[in-house]
Amino acid sequence: MHGRDGHDLPGGQAVAQRSRVVMSDLVLYRRLLRQARPHWILFVGLLVLGLLGSLIALLNPVPLKIVVDSVLGTRPLPAFLAPLLPEAVARSPAAILFGAIGMLLVVSALGQLQGLGGTLLRTYLGERLVLGFRARLVNQVQRLSLSYHDSRGTADSIYRIQQDAQAIQSLLVDGAMPALSAAITLSTMIAVTARLDSHLALVALCICPPLAFLSRAYRPRVRKQARQVKKLESSALAVVQETLGALRVVKAFGQEARETERFMHRASEGMTARLRLALLQGRYGALLGLTTALGTAVVLLIGVGHVRSGVLSLGQLLMVMGYLGQLYQPLKTISQKAGSFQTYLTGVERAFALLDEPCDVPERPHARPIERARGAVAFRDVSFAYDAAHTVLHDISFEAPPGARVAIAGATGAGKTTLVSLLTRFYDPTAGAILLDGVDLRDYRLAELRDQFAIVLQEPVLFSTSIAENIAYGRPGASEQEIAEAARAAGAHDFITRLPHGYATPVGERGMQLSGGERQRVALARAFLKNAPLLILDEPTSSVDVKTEAAILEAMDRLMRGRTAFLITHRATALSTCGAATPGAGPLGGGHAVARGPGSMSRSSAPPVLVGKLTWHAAVIAWRELAPDAPDPERIEVLRRGKKSTVYRLVGVGPDATAIIAQRSCMAKAGIERTVYEKILPHLPVTAPRYYGARQESPEFAWLFLEDVGDERYAATEPAERAIAGRWVALMHAAAARVATARRLPDGGPRRYLTHLQASRRTLAAHVANPALTAEEAATIHRIVADLDRLAGGWARLERACAGVPATLVHGDLQRKNTYLRRSPDGPQLFAVDWETAGWGVPAADLTRIDLPTYWSVVRPAWRDVELEDVQRLAAVGRVFLQLAAIHWVSPELAYDSPLYPPTRRGRGRAGSSPVSELRAALLRSVIDTVDPDASELCRALENALLDSGALGSPVAITRIKSRVYRLSAGSNGQARSFVLKGFDPWLARRNELVARRWLPALGLSDRCARLLATAADPHGDSTWHVYEDLGDGAVDPTRPDPQSVMAVVCLIAELHTKAAGHPLVPECRHYCGDLGAPFFAANVRDALAVVEALAPPRVQPTPEQSALRDRLLVRLRGLRDEGPERARMLRESGQPDTLLHGDLWTTNALVTATGDRLTARLIDWDHAAVGPPSYDLSTFLYRFPRRERPAILAAYRGAVAGATWSLPPDAELAVLFETAEYARYANRVIWPAAAVIQESAAWGWEQLAEVERWFEALEPALPD
Repeated sequence: MHGRDGHDLPGGQAVAQRSRVVMSDLVLYRRLLRQARPHWILFVGLLVLGLLGSLIALLNPVPLKIVVDSVLGTRPLPAFLAPLLPEAVARSPAAILFGAIGMLLVVSALGQLQGLGGTLLRTYLGERLVLGFRARLVNQVQRLSLSYHDSRGTADSIYRIQQDAQAIQSLLVDGAMPALSAAITLSTMIAVTARLDSHLALVALCICPPLAFLSRAYRPRVRKQARQVKKLESSALAVVQETLGALRVVKAFGQEARETERFMHRASEGMTARLRLALLQGRYGALLGLTTALGTAVVLLIGVGHVRSGVLSLGQLLMVMGYLGQLYQPLKTISQKAGSFQTYLTGVERAFALLDEPCDVPERPHARPIERARGAVAFRDVSFAYDAAHTVLHDISFEAPPGARVAIAGATGAGKTTLVSLLTRFYDPTAGAILLDGVDLRDYRLAELRDQFAIVLQEPVLFSTSIAENIAYGRPGASEQEIAEAARAAGAHDFITRLPHGYATPVGERGMQLSGGERQRVALARAFLKNAPLLILDEPTSSVDVKTEAAILEAMDRLMRGRTAFLITHRATALSTCGAATPGAGPLGGGHAVARGPGSMSRSSAPPVLVGKLTWHAAVIAWRELAPDAPDPERIEVLRRGKKSTVYRLVGVGPDATAIIAQRSCMAKAGIERTVYEKILPHLPVTAPRYYGARQESPEFAWLFLEDVGDERYAATEPAERAIAGRWVALMHAAAARVATARRLPDGGPRRYLTHLQASRRTLAAHVANPALTAEEAATIHRIVADLDRLAGGWARLERACAGVPATLVHGDLQRKNTYLRRSPDGPQLFAVDWETAGWGVPAADLTRIDLPTYWSVVRPAWRDVELEDVQRLAAVGRVFLQLAAIHWVSPELAYDSPLYPPTRRGRGRAGSSPVSELRAALLRSVIDTVDPDASELCRALENALLDSGALGSPVAITRIKSRVYRLSAGSNGQARSFVLKGFDPWLARRNELVARRWLPALGLSDRCARLLATAADPHGDSTWHVYEDLGDGAVDPTRPDPQSVMAVVCLIAELHTKAAGHPLVPECRHYCGDLGAPFFAANVRDALAVVEALAPPRVQPTPEQSALRDRLLVRLRGLRDEGPERARMLRESGQPDTLLHGDLWTTNALVTATGDRLTARLIDWDHAAVGPPSYDLSTFLYRFPRRERPAILAAYRGAVAGATWSLPPDAELAVLFETAEYARYANRVIWPAAAVIQESAAWGWEQLAEVERWFEALEPALPD
């Protein structure tokens, strides 16, 4: 989805540049006092301890005065002490001395106790203050909108929470309290000093104005520099956080040094700023020290004069100088704190600035509570912009009823994620309103609103805790049983229980201990457990393979049931799980499409949906004639619109509120189908949709109402499903042969298709002169007419091929679109629909997409004279019949008045599709029918390849090379061309396509593989076909190797390894294809060991011989497991780079052709391409040759890579690495047969395991001694 100039941003509304808020000291002190108010008792206690410290400080000089005046001198004891001592003691100098020493010890002890109590109380108070302040900051950063964090980054918030918040302790505890104590001490010292000598006290206080001036001058400069230091430290922290968060990318691209340099640059700037701050504070401290030293010197000078004049005694002067030191210390403390306070105030200012950030999504006063929403969502003219210049969504309007599934598709940057972010109020619309159950989202309490949603993101977010805690994140109080049930529903329980600690297994930071698919299933389990009424799925299958995607889609389908679900995806497989999709004009709401500007929403392949008040709909009106009490439909899904029929799904109107299928057909079609559903299928032992009845709408059209059998289509590529179809078709044919009503259906045997042939031949011949046809197209039609004539001439042979098989009910069009599977406790059940082409005759057309041995085994008891060869021959005839039907279907489009050929059109380019193209495809399908029963896309790809070659229309022949690999030859008269057709699973096709079209061209090796001419995906996602240029049969012969051919291949392998080593695309190759280095060895040995250990009772009941085989394999695999660390070390230290590997370098995949006077080598079949050390490819290649040939081949490779920055290790080490690669492959070959024995009790599995054991025993060192 998108608006004008839309953008998908990772989070909230873009934040305008905020000006830095500078708070005055007074404002900050007020806020600090408010923050500290809850702890006032602790502050009072700390203040009392400070006052005690001041009193103790006053007593410190007293013992010294007593010794000087009363022990060494003759002056009496101080007046406050004389009454406290006996007269004898007061007159004894020795007693006075010991008393002074005792007093000194007591005062020191009291000082230490006061210091210890102050330290403990200060620490406790400081930690409490920091903890409370940080809690406020953490709560605030979670409340702030995503836009704030997108613009500022998380590192700045982390720094403010962890570092700046600490300043509150430095200010209030380590700063303000000592400063207050110093002020009290200062007042006391001034009073005592003035009592001893007022002139000296006045002189001592003369330094106060200079100290105040220095403090005022330096304070703003220190504050400014402190801000700069904080900013640079936060910036350096951001670099570290960003690097660690993207460490895999950093390592993959080898940018560690660059990131270190980037950090050092930021950190160096911070260091320079801190040095400047230290220099500034040092100058300030030096000036303070000089000022107090000057004051001390003046007091000393005047004091000596007073002693000489008799105004003061020497002891009193010493006491004054002692007090002067303690007098200046508080002054220095107050002045220094005024400077250091600026650093702390800067941190507090930044922390309070974070607390002052406004929330972009505020909660309204008196917001409404919500317990559990029904799930009705409506967008009403919603617009949204991140800023004034970028409108992302523009006037979006649609409605989704409770339980609807809404798919949102669109180009990157279209605003899909933004739309669902508005739903959860991560942002608010800039215009319009979003309603939940008829209430504006902004009127709900924010926390309760968000509690209505469960979200599964594209990159699942897991926390560094156990799997159980991650699943229970949305419901912290969930029981273990509830967690396990949620995991089962998400398809996660099995893999979790296989982990060492089960549900208690830690997932690591961001869940990186799990694979992508496992993380996604844990996220789905979390959504299951939360059980929210609304669900948001944001690209949940974008980064997983096809097998994992299938498991996730199955879990998603269960999760979406009964919930209003919004799915963001580009994948058709994921879109198929939704019952609603946003069409090109806009979302469907209120029973009609709301068009809102160009491309405001985009359409998926899921069926359009009508919602709202739908009693006006013709399908509902007709259904109400059959079921007057039926409820209003929840929605109507448009499943198909055709020339002859339209099919709807009416949701919630059938028995028990189920869905029904309403089919509007022309009367001829409706009459045949009604007969089949009403009078034939009920008498057959096959599953069939329940028939509810029919209603005539007009003389031309009628409605049929059937049970909804679901959306799962039958896949003829799956052997198990072909067997199910074979049994179903056999039961239908055998039983229908005895149903009299079936005999009254139209002819469905050879005569029907002869009629098709004759009609098509007449149509083509009549319109071959259409002026819109090019000369090439006209010639093609002439050849088709000639082929049809030859087929008509041999028609009797086709009819003889049909002899011997009884006539019966024929469906006539058992294609995938007309066959469905429904899962049940008793197993999958097949349902056939759309019986328009049903007839009576030899059932050839029904046999083309089923398992024929299964079919024959079922019909044989009823048709005893029919052999399997008869069934196979009949299926071949059926393929011809279906292609004749296809030609008959498309040939009328060649008429002069066809809309495909307007009178003004001449000489069409090949970009447009035409009936001729369809005819070509029909003929090609008849030729390659053995390749793929559902090959429409492949035919189009072949058509493109043949057009490029100029061979279209020429004789075509096809031969099978191996499973799913064919050679197609076309052309004559010197223009013959041949191609190789290869079928893949979709994930494997993607790998081969990346090799041919991206990775090898990036290495400058695009001509060193077979050129990929075209691709064709099965429309149902089951398989993908590639059309390659045919490189011939020039494979290297390892038994009689030609030195020049071997050298050409070795040079190509070396060039591949050298050019790919260190290339930026290597991480991408690893992402798509995996790693064939040490991880490959370890994983295969581990998995093989696990599955072989499972080949034991009660799961498997092996024979004694099989048990012995299992034990021998376990011994070998355990030995490999124990050797794993050493082999991994040798791989790491071998000096080999990670490079692109072919992965399957058998000589059959290395082709050499002569190009002029030189040989050119090419590599084919890149199914096992991956990343790893070159020794892996070399091992495969060398082991194909006799042992005596290998040293020369290895020497040639060493020579070919001599100019690279890396080299192979010595032969002795290399031999171990070759052995490691072979053992890894052998261990891999253990896994699948062992799994087949466990899951299917497959006898062949034990045979294959025995074969793998022989491989282990026969493995010899790759190189001679």
